Amino acid sequence: MPLSAHLYIHYEAIMQDKVKISYAIGLEEVPAKSQALLTEAVSWLQWTVGALEAVDLSTDNIETITNQIEQVRLSLARVDQRIDDCYAITAGYHDAFIASKTSHPPQTTVDQASNKEMEELTEHLIQLQSQLKSQEGGTNDGEK
Repeated sequence: MPLSAHLYIHYEAIMQDKVKISYAIGLEEVPAKSQALLTEAVSWLQWTVGALEAVDLSTDNIETITNQIEQVRLSLARVDQRIDDCYAITAGYHDAFIASKTSHPPQTTVDQASNKEMEELTEHLIQLQSQLKSQEGGTNDGEK
């Protein structure tokens, strides 16, 4: 198996061990929470840049080089995931913010078509009850 394919499969296996966690916070808390997550991603990215700069390709130790590069790739994937989380939170916040500004109270009126359908269903229910009574001998309490 080529080395690049091996690293990719290994990378995929590590990323599959992740679990998404979600919870609700108040709409007013979203910008601060998003900023905290983004700040964390920046910190991870700074570490990743340092790790990438530390890779020394002039060494003869190929295993060390591949391990360092793999760690940089995994760190970049982690940063990317955190940035994606920030994007999803921000997009959801935007949608909720817009919805809160444009939402109307729910209407509880029944339109004419629904009212007619309800009348038809009520009539059908009455017919079924009548048929049931006739099958039971015409009494409501089960006496014959």
